[in-house]
Amino acid sequence: RQANRIANKIKKKYNILPEFLWDKYPDIGVFRNKRSNKWFGIIMNVDGNKIVDNYSGEIDVLNIKLDGEVDNYKDNIGIYEAYHMNKNNWVSIILDDTLTDDEVINLIDISYGISNIKRMWIVPVSFKIFDIIGAFNENDIIFLRQYKKILVDDIIYIYVSDPYSSIMYKCIVLESNISYSCKDISISDGLKVKMLRSYKRDDLSFSKLKLYGIKSIKGPRNITSELYLELRKFD
Repeated sequence: RQANRIANKIKKKYNILPEFLWDKYPDIGVFRNKRSNKWFGIIMNVDGNKIVDNYSGEIDVLNIKLDGEVDNYKDNIGIYEAYHMNKNNWVSIILDDTLTDDEVINLIDISYGISNIKRMWIVPVSFKIFDIIGAFNENDIIFLRQYKKILVDDIIYIYVSDPYSSIMYKCIVLESNISYSCKDISISDGLKVKMLRSYKRDDLSFSKLKLYGIKSIKGPRNITSELYLELRKFD
């Protein structure tokens, strides 16, 4: 069955097994993001008539979270309004091979990413204090000041202040709470980060970020699901 194949693919890709939380509903399996503790998928076997009009018999269904992308998918064949979840944020996918496994996994990737935004940050850097552009031109690994909420393996999007006023880099945190010094900077409690990609100045300017729910960047802050969906377009 496709439900079993999808569960195995989630295990292989994310190292996550379904949790069966309710004795009353032993066939409902919840997939939970280990880092954020948020759900990103729910597989269940239900009366097909609850999903599709005039459907006879039971059917395997996967609920996933798409947030602002819901309207782009809910009219697609095999994708329906969410069963027992917020219809503005979730959809139900029938697991009867109407969609291929790859198509289902691509949608799960979106849902997983949305569940993971708790561990994604926008970090502002003052260009007047630290020439981060020059630093990244020399090396794809640099050091930043430590923020207690930011952990190893978190993703940070570096917002470079005036005159750029834009997200310029996507990085991953390699180490935290470390000391580092060089001719330009001395950090007693810092982050070691590796640049994963850079952006053009106009790609993610502050005026564009406001369209995705980012009203201010005075310190480290989580990204919004709307911004996450926009960032996916660059990856």
